[in-house]
Amino acid sequence: MTQSIAIKIDGVSKRYGRNVLAVDHAKFDIKEGEFFTLLGPSGCGKTTLMRMIAGFETLTEGTIEICGQDMHGVPPNKRPVNMVFQSYAVFPHMTVAENLAYGLQIDKLGKSEIEKRVKDGLEMVRMSQFSDRRPNQLSGGQRQRVALARALIKRPKVLLLDEPMSALDAKLREEMQVELVTLQHEVGITFVVVTHDQQEALSMSDRVAVIEGGVVRQIATPSELYEHPKSKFVADFIGKMTTFPGKHRGDTNAGSKIEIPHFGEFQCREIVTDSPDLVVGIRPEKIEVRRREPEGDVIKMRGKVKNIMYCGGENHVYVDVDGHEIVAYLQNETRGFHEKFQVGDDVWSYWELNDVVVLDH
Repeated sequence: MTQSIAIKIDGVSKRYGRNVLAVDHAKFDIKEGEFFTLLGPSGCGKTTLMRMIAGFETLTEGTIEICGQDMHGVPPNKRPVNMVFQSYAVFPHMTVAENLAYGLQIDKLGKSEIEKRVKDGLEMVRMSQFSDRRPNQLSGGQRQRVALARALIKRPKVLLLDEPMSALDAKLREEMQVELVTLQHEVGITFVVVTHDQQEALSMSDRVAVIEGGVVRQIATPSELYEHPKSKFVADFIGKMTTFPGKHRGDTNAGSKIEIPHFGEFQCREIVTDSPDLVVGIRPEKIEVRRREPEGDVIKMRGKVKNIMYCGGENHVYVDVDGHEIVAYLQNETRGFHEKFQVGDDVWSYWELNDVVVLDH
């Protein structure tokens, strides 16, 4: 069954003056009921794009449709969306229940309907016992829930969330990520989230749009983005990756021949590109490190252990290979892992051919 389109972004650009192109010809669809994330570094244009969806910014070019309706000239308060701001923007002089009721009162709903929706909203975010408290009596996570409930009880077709976890500490952020995904599944509303946090995007989203300099570089599921990034920027921004400059040396029935200068040539098991210059990448958890030279059909490089970082469940081992740094994430399966390697040890780093990613610049 094909999902309906909740938001259609078609050739959307946003300029500020002559020299600043904040969003450059964005073109993609967001499906109904999808948890969709706009991901990128600060200043990449992701918040500008969200504000154009909400109606707080005008488009320089292109169109935005929400639920099949062109939003040109439609003010923010008439759009079937609601936005939760980074600061949550809850009213400090109102109780939790009064915060939830305020928007419904503006919409002139009846008293009994407001009471019912406020009650349902509080139950939805598990805040019923805090209905009489004011925001300054709540934690950051509780204030976030209030802001979410206030937006959701207006029953928007689309909920927009701008950096919703940025004000939370690491442990609470992880808990709220799980709660937010659970809540989205329960209410079935389309969520569009802006974040610069890669882990947050990967853990919560159905699909992610990676944005660089106003340009949407790739849209894919979290696993596709991580395992099959299309460019060096996407690969570097989504997790960590060791990269090497590469040369395309022709194709055979078995795939492309790729040369890593100074390290040798290998057969990639797919046809990758017609460009002679490319980038070869490998994720750190795909790399193994051992003292003896590995056997079999693997890519292997000899080097010295440069540094070891203990990270609890895993150790990050940095290996210098002729001036090129390779990072391997090795599972910490025993309490004595730190004794396995020492800085200065001669080791082999190696990985399977299937784990190599070939990237455009």
